[in-house]
Amino acid sequence: MHRAVFDASSWTADVPKSVSGLRGSCIVIPCSFNYPEPEKKPSKFTGIWFKGTHDTIYHPDSSNIIKDYRGRTELVGDLRQKNCSLRIDPLHDSDKGSFTFRIEMEDHNKRNSNVVLLEEVKVGEVVSASCSVSHSCPSDSPLLTWSHSGTHSVQSQQLTNVQWEVTSSLTFSPSSTDHNQSLVCTAAYRGGKTVKSLKTLNVKCKMVNNNNVLPHFDEKRSYKSWKNELGIWTRVTNLDEKKQALAVVLSLEGRARDTALEICVEDLNNVDGMGTLIRALDSVFLKEVKDRAYEAYSNFDSVTRDISVAMTDYIIDFEQR
Repeated sequence: MHRAVFDASSWTADVPKSVSGLRGSCIVIPCSFNYPEPEKKPSKFTGIWFKGTHDTIYHPDSSNIIKDYRGRTELVGDLRQKNCSLRIDPLHDSDKGSFTFRIEMEDHNKRNSNVVLLEEVKVGEVVSASCSVSHSCPSDSPLLTWSHSGTHSVQSQQLTNVQWEVTSSLTFSPSSTDHNQSLVCTAAYRGGKTVKSLKTLNVKCKMVNNNNVLPHFDEKRSYKSWKNELGIWTRVTNLDEKKQALAVVLSLEGRARDTALEICVEDLNNVDGMGTLIRALDSVFLKEVKDRAYEAYSNFDSVTRDISVAMTDYIIDFEQR
C-alpha cells in the first residue's frame, strides 16, 4: 500500500489510498497537489519522496537517495503543473508500506516589501516610515530591519486563513546628510533568504522664520535705505505693533540709539510708537542729509575761476570738489 501525505493542512493533495503492482514491473503513484497562490510565482520547485517519513527514495540530487532506491525512482510529474507523480521501476517486495511526498518552493514565502514614507521630509522633524511583508508561517515571521537608526515597533496581523502580515515602523529625525540617501527595509526569512525595499529620502532644510529679525542700521549706510527696509519689516513681522518701536530701539547703536533713548518708554510702547521714533531719528539724520546737500550746493555755487588759473587746472580742481 502506498500513501502520500502533506505536512501543511492548509495545502491539498490528491492521491489514491493505495496502488498495487507486480514484482519486477514498474508502478506509477499518481499525485497532484495545490497550495495558496503567492503574489510572486516560486522560482524553483523541489519534489522529494520518502519511504515512511524519513528515508529519501527520490530527490533531484541522487546522492540523497537511500541505496535501495537509487536508479529505481523517477518523478514523472511536472511540479510546475502541480503534478507530483512518482514512478518506481522495478517494483520490489520491500516497497510495501507508506510513502510521503514533500514539495519545496523557493521564494514561496518571499514577499515583496513596501516602504511607506512621506514624499518630502524636513531636517530635524520627527517622521515615521513603515515596511510590511506578508508570509505564511505565523510561528516564524520574517525579521524586519532598517538601514537608519531610530525607534522601532513591530505589529503582526492575520490577513486570511493562510496569510499573515508583519509591519515594522521606524520613527527618526532626518538630517541634511540623509538627502538623496536610501532608506532600506530588509526582511530576513528563515533559511537566510532576504528581500529588500527602499525609498530615497527627499530631505528639505527647515525654513527659518526671519520676520522678527530687525534691519541693521549704522551711520555708514544710507538712512533712507534703512528706513525703507524698516517699513517693509513692519509689514511682515508678527511682533505686536505696540512692541515694534521698543524692539527697534534695542537694535540701534551709537547716536541713533542715544536719540531713541531720549524718548519716553510710554511714547514708544503704543501703536504710534514707531512713528514717534522715526520722527526723532528724522530730525537728526534727515537734517544731516539736508545740511550736506545744502553745503554741497553752496560750494558748487561759490566756485569761480581766477583769471590767472588755466582752464584745464580749473576743471580738474572743480571735479575734485
